Amino acid sequence: MKIHEDTLELIKYGLDVELLPFFEYDRANYRVMLDRFHNMIRAKNWEDAKVLHDKLAVIEIFQFEKELNVLFSLFSSRFLLATGEVEKADNVLCTFDDKLDSLNQVQLYHYYFDKGLFYFLKSDCKSAYDYFLKAYDLTEYGLRKYMELYHYLAYCCDELGYVIKSITFIDEVKLLKSVDKTIVDEIYLDNLLGKNYRRLGYIQKSKEYLDKAYPMALENYKNDASEYNKNLLGAVLCNYGCIYIKNKTFHIANEYLDKSSNYITRENPLYLELIYQKTLVSVTMKNPLIGSKLISEGKELAKNNEIYLKMFEALDIMLNINDDLARKMETEIIPYLMENNCFYPALDYAMFIRNYHKGKLRPPTIRVGDISDVICTINDRMHEGEIAI
Repeated sequence: MKIHEDTLELIKYGLDVELLPFFEYDRANYRVMLDRFHNMIRAKNWEDAKVLHDKLAVIEIFQFEKELNVLFSLFSSRFLLATGEVEKADNVLCTFDDKLDSLNQVQLYHYYFDKGLFYFLKSDCKSAYDYFLKAYDLTEYGLRKYMELYHYLAYCCDELGYVIKSITFIDEVKLLKSVDKTIVDEIYLDNLLGKNYRRLGYIQKSKEYLDKAYPMALENYKNDASEYNKNLLGAVLCNYGCIYIKNKTFHIANEYLDKSSNYITRENPLYLELIYQKTLVSVTMKNPLIGSKLISEGKELAKNNEIYLKMFEALDIMLNINDDLARKMETEIIPYLMENNCFYPALDYAMFIRNYHKGKLRPPTIRVGDISDVICTINDRMHEGEIAI
């Protein structure tokens, strides 16, 4: 007996499974609903996304609808990641790990993005970057470019020391803004650009971006003194301080760093960077009393952070430099930082050691040449990628 379509629709409605795709037009409608669910996640509309997710879950009854099931699972993992259910999301993603050959390019894109986001939330920027880059490579085949992918790539590149690539991806975010209505934090992006142009030595360009970010950050904080706005304002002020360190205007640098400390609390990961920069000022100004005190404080704060521990140890060496300590800097600290993609401080230390060797009252040794080679290597690594400045 053939059941009329209208009758079937009434049955589906009565069973509260109206989104179950029996017919071709049902499948098209379900796909539209999936896209809507995805856009709700991107817009951080968690409440409506949860309601739609629960309705869309009906597809799991129809396991033979593989394409729709795969997309629902991938978008569900994105929703779980976005709402803090990281381990549950990983369980979903693990079901695809040995089935990648069966996924089409759109499905692969979402799988790679979700895996990248999983590692990003685990603070593993290297693994996150690798997966985000795989998703990025798929956009070369005509897939839609999602702005948040470039945002995450920019952040990961910044964390990994790929300064040029970070700038390139931020520029891509700004280009996509005209066609993608996803909310992005312009202050955060301009602050990151200011930081990275300063790393490359483009101080004026760095200051231009910070000059854009600061008034907006201050206004946001005045309107809403949330933890996020407070920390972002502190980060902008800290980067101003770093500019003046680079310019060797240390009294102004200290003023900005002191202002920054009014907004960045000890619980914030950026607090370590703030203390490091304040210590760097004291060490550079050859103030052993304050420098030693800040180094001790920094080492205590960084006891669970090996990278910053090495950086405070480097400042200790700079404050008490001799041939043995210089050798330790060359053979232990600089290689360690390079291995962990901390190119910017490694470059500072390498240049300090080169100047130390050159300043000795004796003919230049082979070590001056060695450390110059290290400086060239660090610059090459920082300048990976291409960009017009």
